[in-house]
Amino acid sequence: MTKLPEKIAVMQAYEKGEKIEHRRPPSLNWYDESVPQWDWVMYEYHVKCGQREVWINEYCDGIGDYHYPTEVKAAAESSISPRIRCIHFVEKVD
Repeated sequence: MTKLPEKIAVMQAYEKGEKIEHRRPPSLNWYDESVPQWDWVMYEYHVKCGQREVWINEYCDGIGDYHYPTEVKAAAESSISPRIRCIHFVEKVD
């Protein structure tokens, strides 16, 4: 069951233009919702996740233990120990 603050957050995200998905429990599959009906009794709604991007430094002894939200932050961390390269990962969202 979705609590009121969560419902409000999803509806406000929709008003800002973010994409919404819905599902009808007990289904685990989420579906795009172009014009939500906001039937909170039969359906659950959430903000559709976007692609995540991270940068990871590779060093001569292997790949670093941390990921960074921007290439600039990854570069700043590599100033302590020279990196071989910075690998950019982009999540594939189906």
